[in-house]
Amino acid sequence: MKLISISTGAPQSIFGDREALRLLSESSFDGADFLLNRHEALSLPEEEMIRYFSELRSYADSIGLRIFMTHGLLAGYGRDEEQNKLTFENAKRQLIASGILGAEYCVLHSARAYQWGYDADIKDVQDANFRLYTALIPTAEETGVSLCLESLGRTKVNEVIGPEFHADPALLIADHDVLPTEKKGICLDTDHCICVMDYDYPDPAETVRLFGSRLKALHLCDSDGRANYHTRPGSGIIDWPALFRALDEAGYSGVYNFELNLPKDDSLENTIRGLGSYLREFVSKY
Repeated sequence: MKLISISTGAPQSIFGDREALRLLSESSFDGADFLLNRHEALSLPEEEMIRYFSELRSYADSIGLRIFMTHGLLAGYGRDEEQNKLTFENAKRQLIASGILGAEYCVLHSARAYQWGYDADIKDVQDANFRLYTALIPTAEETGVSLCLESLGRTKVNEVIGPEFHADPALLIADHDVLPTEKKGICLDTDHCICVMDYDYPDPAETVRLFGSRLKALHLCDSDGRANYHTRPGSGIIDWPALFRALDEAGYSGVYNFELNLPKDDSLENTIRGLGSYLREFVSKY
């Protein structure tokens, strides 16, 4: 049976960490993709931070919910070296917290176009990615949490819309493969893939085939191909039968995690409660 989980950004922001996990547990989810980016507990003294996430892990265990993966940085290294130092320390703490929570993977975004500009020398961008991820390898290996590089979509820089650097599967694969550790993987975001097909990048199914055994985590969602809407599967243009066939062919055995744009209002609880059974039924069709 396929395990399903969902990204918890919206429920964490509305209900708090524990209530978000409780709601997922009561809504037929096996686990969570827990949001760590800008989490307040990461700024606590180390002993207090460890205590906070240890207690949260104990709570998740008590309600039978796994935290399969976490989402950390939304941007990697840029041109500002002082900011890069802060980015590294933040990512290091995110890995430590991920290990305490029992997550196998921590998704950490790479260098972004808004940091570098579309005209950046791609070798400089790759060097920035290499410096960040290799600096994090000792923490990844110590905590047992794998560094997970995500397939990115498109963005706007100075009013110009274009693809992120890691929208290019070949570049993402190259930046992944050069890392000297086994604690690494790639996370596929299906919305991001669809939104950059206009730039001659492959669809989600073909992207899965390119990633092959490197693929360790998923941000499943649908899209109309025009923007990063992250809608529920079946509401957009993604060819889901083809995608699931590709996942099977690639030997993917991980969690089927959904990253959806959820309402941050009074309808959120009912939305999540309905999604659990909907997504489980959706996945079971394939």
